[in-house]
Amino acid sequence: MKIGIQKILDKFYWLRKYFVTAITYLSIRLFGIEATWQQVWQESFDSFKHTNLDLSRAGDLSLIHAEAKECLKNSEARLAAITDKCKNLITLSSLLLTLVATLLTKGSTDSVLIRVLFFASGLAFFNAVVLLMVFFGVRAITTIDIEQNEANLPSDDFKKCLINIYFKCRTDLDNRTDYLVEVYKVARFFFLSAFTLLVLLFSLNLFLLSSHNLEKAVARELQTNTNFLQSIRGEKGDPGAKGDAGPKGDRGDKGDRGEKGDSGVVGVRGDVGDKGLP
Repeated sequence: MKIGIQKILDKFYWLRKYFVTAITYLSIRLFGIEATWQQVWQESFDSFKHTNLDLSRAGDLSLIHAEAKECLKNSEARLAAITDKCKNLITLSSLLLTLVATLLTKGSTDSVLIRVLFFASGLAFFNAVVLLMVFFGVRAITTIDIEQNEANLPSDDFKKCLINIYFKCRTDLDNRTDYLVEVYKVARFFFLSAFTLLVLLFSLNLFLLSSHNLEKAVARELQTNTNFLQSIRGEKGDPGAKGDAGPKGDRGDKGDRGEKGDSGVVGVRGDVGDKGLP
């Protein structure tokens, strides 16, 4: 039973993974960024390749070690900066979602153009939210890990090992950050597209739609609002006293003669009477 449930959950996971990856890939390609399906699936570019440095002839290992550590810190700071930008974009997206929800509950129009613009803005906003969720997704990263055989190395050899580990982590982090930067650009593009369509939607409602349509929409909303109808109707009052009879009206004109009705059914013949006197 547990194995069957686990297979269903695994299939659901891979289905969700393919769906989100397809949306991300199509969005990135639509934006004009060169990316392969494998790169989007791994959520990382492969622009930089790491190769261990030959430090056998290095002069000052301490200086190289400090510089490698600083390079990794700079890469981490770059990722933190783009993460803050995405957090700000999520805040703006929540405000846009509130605006869209308000339009869905309050707006009403029969215009096909308005409906198409509203659908396009909602689709662009959905795409932006999916990309932001991809940005904040959990993924594997390369971290610094010292094994026992490395810890037993002499001081200079250990520094050489740390230098290569730092550069390897920086390379992996830069490749992932480059990918996330492009995801952020695409998410921002779709967010601005959704916002622009909503502004255009407001402009059309303000300048092109007639006041008559607005009055009809308001009247329709008021007619379906039970709380409003009860507030203006008020409570039912007590029955009033019976009024006096009104004056007798004038006699009406004589009506036209009706059509002749059908002949009645012939009645039953009666019994013969007694004979009269002579």
